[in-house]
Amino acid sequence: MSTTKLILRSNPGCTTKDGESLIFVRYCHQRKQTVLSTGEKVPVKSWDQTREEVRKSHRGFSALNSYLKSVKERIDNIAREAKFRNIEPSAAYVREKFTAGAKASDIPDFMPFFLQFIEESKAEKKPATVKTYVTTLHHLQNYQKKRKVSLNWDSIDMTFYTGFKRFQMVDLNLTRNAFGKNIRVIKAVMNVALERRYHSNHEFKSRGFVALEETADTIYLTEKELQKMLDLDLSSRPRLERLRDLFYVGAYTGLRFSDFNQIKMSNVEGNFFKITTEKGGQKVTIPIHPNVVQIMHKYEGVLPTTTNQELNRCLKDIGLLTGLTDTVTVTRMKASGKEETTYKKYERITTHTARRSFATNLVLSGFGSLTVMRITGHRTEKAFLKYIRTTNEQAAVLLEKHWQENGAHLKVA
Repeated sequence: MSTTKLILRSNPGCTTKDGESLIFVRYCHQRKQTVLSTGEKVPVKSWDQTREEVRKSHRGFSALNSYLKSVKERIDNIAREAKFRNIEPSAAYVREKFTAGAKASDIPDFMPFFLQFIEESKAEKKPATVKTYVTTLHHLQNYQKKRKVSLNWDSIDMTFYTGFKRFQMVDLNLTRNAFGKNIRVIKAVMNVALERRYHSNHEFKSRGFVALEETADTIYLTEKELQKMLDLDLSSRPRLERLRDLFYVGAYTGLRFSDFNQIKMSNVEGNFFKITTEKGGQKVTIPIHPNVVQIMHKYEGVLPTTTNQELNRCLKDIGLLTGLTDTVTVTRMKASGKEETTYKKYERITTHTARRSFATNLVLSGFGSLTVMRITGHRTEKAFLKYIRTTNEQAAVLLEKHWQENGAHLKVA
């Protein structure tokens, strides 16, 4: 009888300087065994010996466990095929076949692996993230069709980058951010495949193979506009009233839609919301605004819920009824240069406007960025500053206020 088992060896010869240990497959047949390396390593604390897998606390656990499972299955298949051919699946035989290396046909190429990458991601990524991966795959499939090319591991180089960039930004007229998002996904797929030794192409890591990005022109609502929206009588349109109230909660908690859409009384501790965010699993503490308290009472602690798409759609109607008709200009960088488009302010309101309004209004009122970041859960100031929508004049007034409060302001005349 033959058995295979994934094991972690922590003896000095199998442990790296970083404290990681190699993962092996132990194959036994008739009391003789051989130990075969998977080529992967993890910290000892990240290994579950009982379940023969990497713990969920380890970054990328799902993809790594899928790979380890495939190595174990490969060894089982070697033994199974030997028995089918009336060959003794001895430890020596299996080792010989295994160490001969995987056949080229056993290694998935770029596009088939992209599909596999998406399937593996469903176990540990949010649906919105998986949807982003699927979108990039569709763009690549479209690129292959239009350019009459077949993408493989070696073709993901600077020639591909230049051609794909032109296809996205010239042929499809997409923005730098849209192209950059697709490049980030491609680099993620290439990195995982490189770790699994499916290819040896490092060109995607070169300086030129960069995910372009630019700060998007997005709006925020002032506290006066938010109050005007809250004061709007929507009693004749109860659906819009419920969604308006939900959006307002978002604008005074600074939470993402995925978090403010599921606030419950169990999140209330005294005068604070205590919430573990969906994205990143960060624990944040947020004081409950008086108007939010009233909304909580209005719904007896059970806030309305909806989908991101429905709220985005209805916010346009709510914004129009509120009278948010000021003109805003949105600038995008495309292949042809700077493109400016004019909108009415209500047309640009989305669920994310709530979080952006919260951060901008607090900064404009004099709160320091680092203080606000502790509430919003932003890890870096660079990421946080993308949310702030202040003019040069507003920034100057804030600096003047800071100097006045610290006794460092003198009048010129």
